Amino acid sequence: MKPAKSAGDVMLTRMVTIPADMILADAARLLVKHRVGSAPVIDPGKHNPIGELSRQACTDALLEAVYEGLPTDRVSTYLLPWKFRITSNSSIVEMVGKFRDCSQRLLPVYKDDHFLGIVTRSALIRTLLGFLEHMPDHESRLLYLSALRERDEAPEL
Repeated sequence: MKPAKSAGDVMLTRMVTIPADMILADAARLLVKHRVGSAPVIDPGKHNPIGELSRQACTDALLEAVYEGLPTDRVSTYLLPWKFRITSNSSIVEMVGKFRDCSQRLLPVYKDDHFLGIVTRSALIRTLLGFLEHMPDHESRLLYLSALRERDEAPEL
């Protein structure tokens, strides 16, 4: 199997989505049930993703609801709108850069304004680890010291 090169190769195949009009407590149960840290929030009318809901947002809102003795509101009140998105042709370097520049836990992947899925940091890490697995053995790599030499020819320091 060859290593992934673009967002289309890294995307998760299975994705939990949450309707924006769902009550937050129900959405929190869904995140816990599926063991995901964050999920795309879908606009129920247009069926487009409009942001993400994280466990952290659920924790904060649930604590406030318990403290105040009030029910939770709809998910749309607590979601983090997506500021960044990528295309299915985005490179791994672009994805790492986007995650570095934003607070999003998910990167939505689009092709011609059509939502395809998401890339998570975990999926990106798995992909990068896959690259390491396809690299030559560490001991057989060349050592650079003003000229290329084999590792066993390296001078003693």
